[in-house]
Amino acid sequence: MVDPDSINKDARYAEKFRVDVHFKNVCERCTDSSRPISELCKMCQEIMNSDIKDSWSIIHAILDVIFFLD
Repeated sequence: MVDPDSINKDARYAEKFRVDVHFKNVCERCTDSSRPISELCKMCQEIMNSDIKDSWSIIHAILDVIFFLD
């Protein structure tokens, strides 16, 4: 796991050290990240482990509150 705060404070890394992360969609149908887990296709639901499902649910709950307050 890459922790940006730790890297920033670690003298072993150059001041301008950066990491580029490239993502590729696993599924062509479920590309909308605002979609609830219950609306994902069966394959996408099955490949998500419980940690991802929990995080996904928490993020959606936070966004629901933010958008409600907005």
